[in-house]
Amino acid sequence: MNPHKEISRGERARQILQDQMFQDALTAIKGENYKDYLASTDSNERDEIWRQAQAIQKLEQRLESVMQSGIMARQTLDNGANP
Repeated sequence: MNPHKEISRGERARQILQDQMFQDALTAIKGENYKDYLASTDSNERDEIWRQAQAIQKLEQRLESVMQSGIMARQTLDNGANP
């Protein structure tokens, strides 16, 4: 991927991760899932809640990965421009 595009994507991922509304939504969903999991007596329902929690975790991890790739691309460009 073009380093400038990778930097841009990384910056956007950082903005999303730091967005208060996004963080509030994740916190609310995680809290609801935890509450629902504790209240559930049905194993199928618990499995679905677990899958939802895993999907949220994967989303966060993906955004973190894109952000880190952007940081590394920036460092590579900076090091190449300033030997």
